[in-house]
Amino acid sequence: MVLDVVGVLASLAIALTSVAFSHYIAQKIKFKSNLRGLVTELKYNLEVLEDIRVFLMQDEEAEREEGKQAVVTFPRPCRFAFDYFVVEGHLLKVPEKVRKELLDIYRSFDIINWLIDHYLETKYGILYVTDRAVKMRRAIRATLTGQVIVTERMVKNFLKAI
Repeated sequence: MVLDVVGVLASLAIALTSVAFSHYIAQKIKFKSNLRGLVTELKYNLEVLEDIRVFLMQDEEAEREEGKQAVVTFPRPCRFAFDYFVVEGHLLKVPEKVRKELLDIYRSFDIINWLIDHYLETKYGILYVTDRAVKMRRAIRATLTGQVIVTERMVKNFLKAI
C-alpha cells in the first residue's frame, strides 16, 4: 500500500514537473518570437524615419519656390509589435536599461506621429487658411526633422546593443 502511494506521488511529481517545464519552454519560445518581431518593427521604423526625412526635404524645397507645395503624405512609425510585447508582459522581463530605452524610442515615435499630424494640419487642414500657417509649418518641420534624427540614432544604438 505504501509502495502504491509512493508510486502515485512520484508519477504526479513527474507529470507536474513535465507540465511546468513545457510551460517554461513555451514562454521562452514566445518571448524570443515576440522579441524578433519587435526588432523587425524597429528596423522597419528606421526605414520609415528615412522616408520622413526625405519627404520633409522635398516639402521644404517645394516651399522655397513661390506658391509651390509638395503634395505628400507621410508614413508613420509603427508600434504594433511593441504594444503586443507590452501586453504579453515581456517588457517587464527585460533588464531595466533595455526597458527604458524601448520606452524612450516608442515615446519618440509617438511624438513624431503627433508632429506629423500637426504638420499636415498646417498644409491641408484648418490651419492652412491662417496667415501663420507657413511659419508654423517651418517651425514644426524643424522640430520634426530634429526628432527624426534623434530617434534614428536611438534606434540604431539600441539595435547595435542587442
